[in-house]
Amino acid sequence: MADPSGKTDKELAAQFLGGDAAGFEGILAKYRKPVFSLILRMLGDRTRAEDVFQDVFIAVLRGLGGFNAGAPMLNWILQIAVNLCRNELRTARPACADPAGVPAPGPGPEHAAEASDLYALLQKGVLELSPEHREVLLLRMHQGLKYSEIGDILGISEGTAKSRIHYAVVNLRRFVKRHVKE
Repeated sequence: MADPSGKTDKELAAQFLGGDAAGFEGILAKYRKPVFSLILRMLGDRTRAEDVFQDVFIAVLRGLGGFNAGAPMLNWILQIAVNLCRNELRTARPACADPAGVPAPGPGPEHAAEASDLYALLQKGVLELSPEHREVLLLRMHQGLKYSEIGDILGISEGTAKSRIHYAVVNLRRFVKRHVKE
């Protein structure tokens, strides 16, 4: 991901730690979309996602001094996001099964209604997955992370990440089959 200023994550962190708020603004601008997208898909509720998103970047702000500049910053931020989503799912009301807060992909007009229905069904199915299956599936499918990166973010082995993704896909298929009229 490119920062509009062209600075690396390490440079942005050093800029912020040196007292220039523009460094943090650069980090926020660079990672806002992928982080919010993950949170929204994990929680299924825009209001809750906005609250957790703010908490994530407050944690980033506070922890930036301890960030390992040799590691990818996105993975570190996603790890914070996943942990805060886990906390939210444990302590808050159940996730809303209505995917209205998650924009559907934009297919051609001739397939828009059908694609929108399928997207809504898939989003509902993702929300029905256990938190462990949901987080690995979203990190893999929506963030495009490697199994080893998922393992690092979640504190699990690469093999466990692969296994959880497999079972997430199996469970999502079952959900779709139960809800699709043939």
